[in-house]
Amino acid sequence: MTLFNVHTLAGMRVANGVLAPHSLLRSSAPFRGGNNVDPLLAARVHGIVDLRDHAEAAVSEPWDRSRFDVREVPVFADQLNAVAWEGLPDLYRIMTIGFGAQLARAVDTVAELAAHGAVLIHCTAGKDRTGVVTALILALLGADRAAIEDDYTCSTGMLGADYLAALLGGGEIPGEAAHRACVAPLPALHAAHDVVAAHGGTLAYLLAHGLDRDTPTLLRERLVVDTGTAEEAPR
Repeated sequence: MTLFNVHTLAGMRVANGVLAPHSLLRSSAPFRGGNNVDPLLAARVHGIVDLRDHAEAAVSEPWDRSRFDVREVPVFADQLNAVAWEGLPDLYRIMTIGFGAQLARAVDTVAELAAHGAVLIHCTAGKDRTGVVTALILALLGADRAAIEDDYTCSTGMLGADYLAALLGGGEIPGEAAHRACVAPLPALHAAHDVVAAHGGTLAYLLAHGLDRDTPTLLRERLVVDTGTAEEAPR
């Protein structure tokens, strides 16, 4: 199988520490052809959080569940095909306003799986649903907003013609749709941030949508190497 948009968050600065060498990764869904799963094994990935609707997952290459603990947390609650949206900022607003419980569940699942090894988060491209869930986790851990945005936007340079060919299986996609499928624009992430901020910040937003109160502590214990330097607390 082939993965696109694979990158690790290891070494990223958060409050009072950095993300551990074998902690958190993100990628696209697995596609047929090739084999670049070995890097996941080298990174000691144990758990995988799949954010896609079940209908999306059914038509792609399946994960080897003998190697990975795969948890399915469909962010759009299997309703993505029924969601009407115009532009990625609109989609992100819908995601954070209407599906906060699913986002909170995804964050809880990452914390649970991190007890056993590194965790990979993915959706289809690894940039929209994955970008929002990753941003929420990083914000909980006290990462700088600029660093969160840098991690989010790097997907734009990692998705292109090869990804589109794998996604479409040789078919074609209109230019604007192809562009949206490959870019991670900051206005979209800002739209999600505005919804979260209106709830009082990341922790308040996630708790209001059912986050386990132990999850922020577990994420820090399981993902972060403490540098012993007093820095800004998560918010």
